[in-house]
Amino acid sequence: MPRSPIHLALSPGDPFAAPPAGFAPAPPNAGAPQLRQDQDARTTAADAAVDRLPPRGAERLEALRTDVRTAEAVDHWPSIARQQDRLNAAKFARESYLDRAGPDADPREIKRMDAEITREQATLRTLQAQAKKVTASKNGVSELLHEVEKIVARGMIGADVEVNVPDGTTIESQRKVIADLYGGIDQVKRSWPPLEEVLADEKELHDRKAKAGAPDVECGVLDVGRGMRERLKFVVANHWPQHFDGSKSSFDSEAFIRWLAADQIWADAERQLRSRYENFSGLVLDDAEKANRLREMNDQLLEAERIEGELIWRAIGRGEAVTWRGGMSPRAALGVN
Repeated sequence: MPRSPIHLALSPGDPFAAPPAGFAPAPPNAGAPQLRQDQDARTTAADAAVDRLPPRGAERLEALRTDVRTAEAVDHWPSIARQQDRLNAAKFARESYLDRAGPDADPREIKRMDAEITREQATLRTLQAQAKKVTASKNGVSELLHEVEKIVARGMIGADVEVNVPDGTTIESQRKVIADLYGGIDQVKRSWPPLEEVLADEKELHDRKAKAGAPDVECGVLDVGRGMRERLKFVVANHWPQHFDGSKSSFDSEAFIRWLAADQIWADAERQLRSRYENFSGLVLDDAEKANRLREMNDQLLEAERIEGELIWRAIGRGEAVTWRGGMSPRAALGVN
């Protein structure tokens, strides 16, 4: 069975490998029991379906589970707290010495204490960096196992897949390829439909609203020689009476204005739309083109993640500590269809 990244991170000399004697871990938070029940339920459902997994997929699933169990047993904060105490003690010793010695303080002793503080600071930074790395690995593999067990429980697993890794490909270079694919997919998702389609839809909406804004009877009041305000007040008062008695307002001012100046309003709207498209630097795709391009790019993404997964398992087999990437396809991680 491949060794997990967490196993490899916890070498015999690792300060996180064992908690101090007598150390009692903090009690779990209020939501931990429910989270544990949910995880146990997923694991049970996945166990019921694990016999249907292909051999390599089953082996990798168990390796991921071991990874999570090992990660959950790690508590790096006691080691960091102890190191912080040592650093604080070194600083306190320097301050106490200066208070006692005053102007007679030996420069060589001050230099020695400064060097000790620098060493303790460096050790603390190392421990914090290791803790961050272990936490990232724990979070990544826990998220991945969650997604893997979901598809295993649903029986959404096929046969093992043989992955051809191009020569010279590394995990880092492959993740750059994957990041570029995600960027391309995001661009396609944010694409705009063709201008003519948008103009046709907007014109249909404009005409419908303008028609809804027409008075309920034909009248010649807009042709008489009154001022525009008086003419509008006459139309509203005589053809939308519910607007004034408060029982039900059926007067749509926007639709009415569209009816009054339909051609001008549409000309302005069309000009604005064309201007927006002239200044748009993204992709313009119709529905069919967008769907086809997303399907092709998602297929490319899955293949790229399969290569990434294969590279990770090979690195683990060589004894290297590798952090799983959050959001990775569970099929790619298991190497199955």
